[in-house]
Amino acid sequence: GQILVTNLAFEYQYAVREWLGIYTEVALRARTGTDGPSLFRDGVAYGTAFEVGWLVQMRETERSLLSGSLYLANRDVSFIDPFGFVEEIVEGRPAEFTETIPSLRMGTAAHYAIAFNRVVGAFATGTVSFGESLQERDTDWLFGLTAGVSLDLESEGVPIGLALSGRADDDASPIGVANGPWEAVGLRVTYTRPTDMQLSLVSTINSVPFTERTDMIVYEVGVEMRYYFF
Repeated sequence: GQILVTNLAFEYQYAVREWLGIYTEVALRARTGTDGPSLFRDGVAYGTAFEVGWLVQMRETERSLLSGSLYLANRDVSFIDPFGFVEEIVEGRPAEFTETIPSLRMGTAAHYAIAFNRVVGAFATGTVSFGESLQERDTDWLFGLTAGVSLDLESEGVPIGLALSGRADDDASPIGVANGPWEAVGLRVTYTRPTDMQLSLVSTINSVPFTERTDMIVYEVGVEMRYYFF
């Protein structure tokens, strides 16, 4: 059997000032097997996420932009584990068919983007957060880094943008797992017209710590739409 991962997210940003904004994000996530054997072996994970934060523009030049953010994120992940339930009964341990793990974290992030010319650019984001960890069931510090390159073909008369990025993050709760850091490589293809709306096709390859000893590769394909209120 295979694993099916489903994500649904909504984010809204509001500009309080030219240099200050506030945002909120709500997300629903689920991970499940696609047939009987995979459902029994891998179980089901599902969760909700709510995040609110502030965005601050710190420095802007003709070619670069540096900004920061401060956020509070609440993520609850629930697990249904039939195989683990049976295993605990056989071993004579207290058995739980379902488990819900809350995670409340406060964090900060720095965002940097630079344009080398009209077509080629680069971007990076670093995050630091403190709070409840899904991995250790305790409070700790978690770190994350995302970096990539982008191509804006609008200046060449083609309304397409491309972005290739890599990510390494200690906080695995956004993808509904609890066993440790994860890595990802992503490709985003964006249609940039009209100027007040962007439609993107996003594909990602994730290396996910499914258990403490086993990683699994998760392929994701999604559609993202952004609308700008001018």
